[in-house]
Amino acid sequence: MLTPQSFPAAQPRPYLRTESRMRRFRRLALAALCAGLLALGAVALEPSAHAGQLSTNTTAAPHSEAVRTASLLAHDVGGTEYFPPSVVAGLGYSPALEGRIASKADGDCSSPISLPESFEPACRTHDLGYDLLRLAHRNGDPLPEALRRELDAQFSRGIHASCDEHGEREPGGHRFSLRARADNAGCHAMASIAYKAVQINTMRQGNGAPVRESLPW
Repeated sequence: MLTPQSFPAAQPRPYLRTESRMRRFRRLALAALCAGLLALGAVALEPSAHAGQLSTNTTAAPHSEAVRTASLLAHDVGGTEYFPPSVVAGLGYSPALEGRIASKADGDCSSPISLPESFEPACRTHDLGYDLLRLAHRNGDPLPEALRRELDAQFSRGIHASCDEHGEREPGGHRFSLRARADNAGCHAMASIAYKAVQINTMRQGNGAPVRESLPW
């Protein structure tokens, strides 16, 4: 006589769990994108108190050490030896090293949404780059129009690279496991969202210095 116990219980299929994770990551990414763009849109509605002070000249002064240092950082020059004493004094702190790239030791990913922890090193380097732009702005040095975008592009490279560097791999293998592939896809989606938010803010501020602004709430 056949009974329900005669048949083995159906086992959950791994690929179905992975597809479920992928759908969850896509929903989270879409929600994060909406939240980020809404936050940036709200800030954009408030006229900047510094809008008339932004330096966006295409030619930097030859003597601008802060601009020159920021450019070297944006192009992934390693170490901290190229930071002149005057720039370090102007920053008010000595740059730290994030691997081989300079960074701001107490910087972080200041975001209205939670970002992967692996993004933190790139965020600290990006914070240092922005501090250099603010220093140049305070000194009255004109900023090359592309410099802030180059720092943003470096940030994008860093956070996308962190997704692959911290990906979980199969034991003894060279391919991402099914679970790690889902995590990796979600990480890259968050990286694209974070970079897009930074790009929008840079465009909103006319590629000039990232001056601090008060939110309208």
